[in-house]
Amino acid sequence: MSYLSPDMIAHDPAMDVRAALPSLADQPERYPDARPAAERRPFLYAAGEAWTLDEDESGAAVAGWLRGRRARIGIADRVAVLAVGSNAYPRQLADKFEGTDADDQGIAVVRAGARGLGIAFCPLLARKGYVPVTLAERPDAQLSTWLQWLTPDQLQIISASEGGRYSLVGGEPLAARIQLHPRLPRPERAYAWWFDSVLAEAEGGDPVWLDPSDEDQQARLIAAASISLSPSRPQSPPAGWDVVDRGAEEYWEALLDRPRYGHSA
Repeated sequence: MSYLSPDMIAHDPAMDVRAALPSLADQPERYPDARPAAERRPFLYAAGEAWTLDEDESGAAVAGWLRGRRARIGIADRVAVLAVGSNAYPRQLADKFEGTDADDQGIAVVRAGARGLGIAFCPLLARKGYVPVTLAERPDAQLSTWLQWLTPDQLQIISASEGGRYSLVGGEPLAARIQLHPRLPRPERAYAWWFDSVLAEAEGGDPVWLDPSDEDQQARLIAAASISLSPSRPQSPPAGWDVVDRGAEEYWEALLDRPRYGHSA
């Protein structure tokens, strides 16, 4: 049984994610999201279905869902995580969670901004055939991306899919950089996946940044990967950010944002 209630999801009916959207395993050139950029909107996901949220109403709807009984697992028992790559694509969530209890627990996916950060490509070809992305420092930039509130079950599944070269980083310093819809609860701690290096334009040069408006960017990178994904540049999380020990037993307990949430600035 889904933990989402469509009666609070504004206007659109539920979408059957597997029927409506292609898997990135079948179409890796469309990573990180097979939908056109203009069609990507906030949504709630559960059990293979997604409900699109109206942009103006998303803050109130998600806040009500997270703080109310409809979520079953409320905001105090979830971890705020930026989704800068395919984890914000409904079909990727369906593929990762299929057949697990986590699939029924619901995920809210909302727009988020972040200062001084960008989305760069990794010097790696993933098992599904695409070149993945990572959060990276980008001074003076204003990032537009997505934020999710994950249950411990969901976080563990996504963590297992990310591989050992990604670190889960952030905490209070990352949360302080994030901007959300004013009706959304503001997390005191937030996290993101951080790869140990980025694909660079040239040796020692700038990272290759994700351009959401360039629909052929991934296809070019996949073609280049057949020759080489270099040069690359190592990167470390910003000073003062937490680096989560994902090998620790029940590591997620320390991440749960149980102190009272504030409101977005």
